Amino acid sequence: MRQYILPLLACVLLLSPAAPLHAQTAPTLAKLQIAFWPEYDRRAMLVIYQGTVAAGVPLPAQLTFSFPAAYGPPGAVAFSDAQGRLLTLEYATATVGDQLQISFSAPTTDFQFEYYDTSLDLTSSTRRYQFSASTPYAVQALVLQVQRPMGVNALTTTPPLNETLVGQDALTYQRTTVNNLAPGAPITLDLSYTKSTDTLTVNTAPTIATPDLPSTATAGGNSSVVLAAVVLGVLGVALVAGALVWYARSRSNSEEELSDIPRRPRRRKGHPPPPKPAAPTVAPAPPAAVFCHECGQAAEPADEFCRNCGTVLRR
Repeated sequence: MRQYILPLLACVLLLSPAAPLHAQTAPTLAKLQIAFWPEYDRRAMLVIYQGTVAAGVPLPAQLTFSFPAAYGPPGAVAFSDAQGRLLTLEYATATVGDQLQISFSAPTTDFQFEYYDTSLDLTSSTRRYQFSASTPYAVQALVLQVQRPMGVNALTTTPPLNETLVGQDALTYQRTTVNNLAPGAPITLDLSYTKSTDTLTVNTAPTIATPDLPSTATAGGNSSVVLAAVVLGVLGVALVAGALVWYARSRSNSEEELSDIPRRPRRRKGHPPPPKPAAPTVAPAPPAAVFCHECGQAAEPADEFCRNCGTVLRR
């Protein structure tokens, strides 16, 4: 009886569903920033996701996010390389209900994608916007950030964005940070502000302050000398730059023209030229034999008279 038990147990183990060897766990994000740029370069809300995968998550990290399908596809999906450059990242999309899912494989810890949300209410000078989403992964630090458009008054948000900073673009940003979000945690933002024009932020370059030139009253006659020197210096730089551009273009054109001319092969240094083949030499034909026309006696080539009969030999 025992000899049948072990084979029977082996069959049961083979037929039963096996548990996976390696359980695949969802990655954790060390940081997820969602930036909102109203009326930046379109009459809509530019939404920018920037994320950082937590330490210890295997790379490449397989990530999937979703947003309303009415706003898709994303304007860009990218990752950040070791030099901090944003490089385009391939992605796949799938529509699930009213949501558009984007999936990509992040080769580094930093990734970014963006889209335009056209639900920004622009029907009056009081702009209104509502954002609602959920994080598909655990997030250690969630940052909500709003770029304040130029000429905006009374910007209010819920939750309040209490931290204010000025970026390198001289624009004002407001933000807040929420720590330790579980997967599926809701993310909401209500935004309203007053703006009387339809001018886009990208078309409103901030004014850069420049130092004033010394006035005539304080600098006297030196102000005109300084101004003339500045003008001459600018003209000199422009002339030098123009000459360099002309030289580069003429050199490029000459190289293109020379490329059409066949070049002769160069002789290798350290090797003498190959010897020319010698012309073949032709040996002179031997002189024809001379015979006396009277007696038929053979004569030598130098003889003028026949040695037998004395007759003058004919040549």
